[in-house]
Amino acid sequence: MRTRSRIRTLLVCSLLAGGLAAGPASAGKLGTLALEEKPTALLGGRIEARLPAGARIEARQANVASANAATEEETRVVVDAGGERMMILAYELFARSTADALEPAVKARWADRYAIEPKALPSGRRAVLISPKGPPDPKREAWLALGEYVLHTDGTVQMVSYFLNPDAAKDVAGATALARRVADTVAPGPKRLATSAGERSFRGVQDTDKVVLVVPEGTVDTHQQAPDFAMHYFRILPKLGDGVPVLGIYVGKRPLYLHVQEDAAAKGGSKLTVTKKKADLLGTAGAEWHRWASGGVEHAEAIVPYPGRKEWAMHVFCAGATAAEIDRLVKIAATLRVAS
Repeated sequence: MRTRSRIRTLLVCSLLAGGLAAGPASAGKLGTLALEEKPTALLGGRIEARLPAGARIEARQANVASANAATEEETRVVVDAGGERMMILAYELFARSTADALEPAVKARWADRYAIEPKALPSGRRAVLISPKGPPDPKREAWLALGEYVLHTDGTVQMVSYFLNPDAAKDVAGATALARRVADTVAPGPKRLATSAGERSFRGVQDTDKVVLVVPEGTVDTHQQAPDFAMHYFRILPKLGDGVPVLGIYVGKRPLYLHVQEDAAAKGGSKLTVTKKKADLLGTAGAEWHRWASGGVEHAEAIVPYPGRKEWAMHVFCAGATAAEIDRLVKIAATLRVAS
């Protein structure tokens, strides 16, 4: 989970840095922008908000080693005014809460660094805002001016973050006021997450293939497609503040164990301790789960041939806070089958 947070920060910095050359620096323009009259759908219609005039949605660009981000996972909005840039990032947190539990969960995560402000939105939904306790850091390419946790009508939580580049942060009052105006307009959209128990499926290697598995109540699936591989994620919704147990499935021709990638990234540091156990996956003889832990997160992963497709493989990987969560995900993975 910490890795995902670091990746978000790097992406925000790169996008905001692009605004440094957008035009001559003249602090104070962002705060004067009006909001569009009609709301814009975010997260594939999960939520919506009235965005500043001229705002544009820019999807995260995939490269040869990554897949396109799922629209229901994140939305990136760029707002430029001269050399000033605001980046609005909306994320599905894949977690549940209640009106009473929302503020305590946010406080537990952020109260040491940010001011916490519970708020009733005009839409009638509960939200909790976080804002910096001090002035902007001029050395940071991306500075969080405002964060917004929103409780959806279905009990799930989304986060909308408002980042500024250095030019925008010169008028922190005006830019933050704009962020707060947008934050007030955030409301639930028409799209709901499918969370019921039962069979889920996704497209296999060919149009005639279908990969099927059985999931418990509270499971949400998202899918990312690249030219020569696909990523499929099945998350079991926890309460906000707890880690999200996730079962991931890579379908492609170049699988690589995650623990091997971590060891390679360590550049000669200590190697992870990996234990191997028999895996019940797609009837594959000799399949093994590789179990390991890193950064307080438990992992299990296995690579097996894709049935009937010689060059293709499935890399099934699980991550959770405890060994018990991994055991549960492994049992879900055992229901995998390929149908035609």
